[in-house]
Amino acid sequence: MKILMLRTNKVDPDPRVEKEANSLIKNKDIDLTIHAWDRTSKHKCVKETLNLINGEVPIYRIGIKGNWGKGMKKNIIPALKYEIYLFFWLLKNIKKYDIIHAFDLMTGYPALFPVKLFKKKLVYDCCDYYADSQKGPEIIMKKLRKIETKVFEKADYSIICSEKRIEQIKPANPRKMFIIHNSPNINDYNINKKEQTKIIKSNSNRLKFVYVGNFCNDRWLLEFLNEAKKNSDEIEVHIGGFGGLNGQIKKLSEKADNIFMYGKMKYSDVLQLEREGDCLVAFYETHLKNHIYAAPNKFYEALAIGKPLMMLKGSGMSEIVEKEKIGAVIEPNGDSFKEGIKKIKALKKDKSLKKKMNNIFKKEFSWEIMEKRLFDLYEELKEEML
Repeated sequence: MKILMLRTNKVDPDPRVEKEANSLIKNKDIDLTIHAWDRTSKHKCVKETLNLINGEVPIYRIGIKGNWGKGMKKNIIPALKYEIYLFFWLLKNIKKYDIIHAFDLMTGYPALFPVKLFKKKLVYDCCDYYADSQKGPEIIMKKLRKIETKVFEKADYSIICSEKRIEQIKPANPRKMFIIHNSPNINDYNINKKEQTKIIKSNSNRLKFVYVGNFCNDRWLLEFLNEAKKNSDEIEVHIGGFGGLNGQIKKLSEKADNIFMYGKMKYSDVLQLEREGDCLVAFYETHLKNHIYAAPNKFYEALAIGKPLMMLKGSGMSEIVEKEKIGAVIEPNGDSFKEGIKKIKALKKDKSLKKKMNNIFKKEFSWEIMEKRLFDLYEELKEEML
């Protein structure tokens, strides 16, 4: 089977794409290629190599300059350019592939006509429900929902990242659907081994909060860092990633002695930093509807590593954190944050917490479970293609 994965970022990094790709290339019958949108620079489509644990994958990257993490309005022209480019690239190249595996609406929608025209198979892997992850006039949001419903229903197979999202994607009625959570593959990264060289930038006794991800609005990031600055005697923040708030976060880190900035990190280093910290954070503001259904990587990583998690009340997976008492669920304000710090300090002393979290992960969310679902999906596709 020749599979082409499509993604609207550079895949540098993209944990979900890389995990699924790394699993699929274990199957010697699968020939995998990735096509990605590099929003950081302007350049022609170039063929490069993505180095994964299980091998190398060819990746095509097209450079169309965009605004990372700054919303639909500021990205509409680059997005349209990319959509048009991808549509014609697929028309020209789709004959080389048997299956298109699209990770978002901006790749799934342009693929519909080429897939139908050349009788290929389409897997729609919905990382985020597009209309609920953007801000704009309701008339535009309704149109986007109709388009994404069409992609779900035209795809041969669909993937969503949590059971809760079945409710979110209504009224779409996918032909066949699999749920694959954003779980890390702990076997690949040996994240619970003790011999790794430490990368954390502080040896203080302060409580160490770790965030690595997108520096964008709607994540309560600037507010969180300002609250951390006020509580510098108790806590410190180790923050890595990239995005639209990069400049503001850098200024904050330069002014505060308890905020440490790491920039863009490879995924193995992300997991190592989280392992060395005391608490992971996943602050998804719930005024953005998509965040109510979120399945944050940090949630699964916290379970796998066995570190408590701090989340905003009402955001995706926060109900599990509350129910299982494996972290602090707070309101987005300073007083609630201080109460959250107290809870995390108490949990840090709980010697049974790591085992409890690891057990939840192994029973419900391990990558072994998710990988089997991915393999089952492609096995069914293979049988259909015979």
